[in-house]
Amino acid sequence: MAVLLAGVTGFVDAVAFERFLGVFVANQSGNAVFLGMAIGGSDVSTIWRPATAMVGFALGIVVGQMVRRRVPRARLGAWLLVCELALFAVVIV
Repeated sequence: MAVLLAGVTGFVDAVAFERFLGVFVANQSGNAVFLGMAIGGSDVSTIWRPATAMVGFALGIVVGQMVRRRVPRARLGAWLLVCELALFAVVIV
């Protein structure tokens, strides 16, 4: 299962990096590198891309924890999936 999830995550990152403003959506280590390069480099105009991705990732963790605390354990998976699909729809639009 871990190998399958790692493969899916890598695929999602590769496709998103190529088609979505050059940021990683699944693994934030690449965005941290890009953020550091933008801060330390001469092209500060690209700082918003990795910064936005990292803030969005952190907000997703916060929302997930808030949902986890408020929803009964039996329905937690369904609620988190609904939240993820809603956020995914917002990004697509």
